Amino acid sequence: MKRHNLALALVLTAGIAGAAEENATDHSAPGAVPVISAERNASIAMPDEAAQSAQHQEMAAGVKEVKSGSESKATPSNLPAKAAAQESENAVQKAEQAETSARTAETAAAQPAQAEAPARTAETAAAQPATEKQMTSPENSAESRMFTPEQEARIGQIAKAYLLAHPEVLMEAGEKLDALQHEKQIERITAAVIEHQDALLNDKAIPTAGPAEAKVAVIEFFDYQCIVCARQAPIVNSLMQAHPEVRYIFMEWPIFASRWETSLTAAETGLMVWQQKGAEAYLAYHHALFATGHQEGKLTQADIKKAAGKLKGKAQTMLDVIARTDALAQNLGFMGTPGIIVMPATGAGAHNVTVFPGGVNQPALEAAITKAAGTGS
Repeated sequence: MKRHNLALALVLTAGIAGAAEENATDHSAPGAVPVISAERNASIAMPDEAAQSAQHQEMAAGVKEVKSGSESKATPSNLPAKAAAQESENAVQKAEQAETSARTAETAAAQPAQAEAPARTAETAAAQPATEKQMTSPENSAESRMFTPEQEARIGQIAKAYLLAHPEVLMEAGEKLDALQHEKQIERITAAVIEHQDALLNDKAIPTAGPAEAKVAVIEFFDYQCIVCARQAPIVNSLMQAHPEVRYIFMEWPIFASRWETSLTAAETGLMVWQQKGAEAYLAYHHALFATGHQEGKLTQADIKKAAGKLKGKAQTMLDVIARTDALAQNLGFMGTPGIIVMPATGAGAHNVTVFPGGVNQPALEAAITKAAGTGS
């Protein structure tokens, strides 16, 4: 009976192993999990009782023949027990191979998903924010710094010690800065002069001297209480004598009016002299006030009346003209007095306008006149 059971087990094992081998290689698509069809399931289904009985009888007869053969041939290779054991072992190996094939097929089916992992990792690295890459780049790392914090601190100490030992370097730096600022200021004022040239040249309420058809104009913003203006007055007077062909325009700008009352009174009176008595009387008044030497609050009402002579009306009527001059000076960018402009009467541009935000000597003024006239080499 044990042999019958063993033979039956061998038959069933062989059938299952064969079906497993077929299923391991029968894939509907690459990477698909093996599926056993209904027909194959039927082929390896357990036999019914009648079939089992017939198989038992056949196996019994076969065993009997083997037994009788073994009695006539007693060689080790023909022993029934060894043959059955070998056949059983072969069946077990086939079953294990079938199971291994099935597992291999399952692993192959799972490989596409695993293969996607490196690709996703690469995509994630590529999508890393640019800012994060910049933060970790060598250019932005501490190693790329030219100096360490300790070196920077030492450099600062050395620079400080040098400046303390050589303070003239600071003076030179300050002078360089002043020169740059002065240059920028000149550029701004020049541009404003070109923009406001009509107001500078054609206001009939403003005192002028020289020919009306002059090709060049010298314009001065001044205050009778300004000490620098007082020093500039004889230079302008000398220039007028040397260049009578130039038109001179006098902008009364009493910037010290809030400090000294006579600053405003002198400006208002000068405008009245111009309107009532003309250019010659105005020039006499103008030179007389500066000739007193009474600047920076020292000018008196008596000085003003003496220089002006007898006038009609009140000086306060000139406030509108003074306010207009003040607005013009500020629009030009002048910060104080004196402020001098040398420009052509027509066609003013950056190439022929010269600005002096402060006192200036006569040679510089004469060079500016030549430039404005367009007669320079």
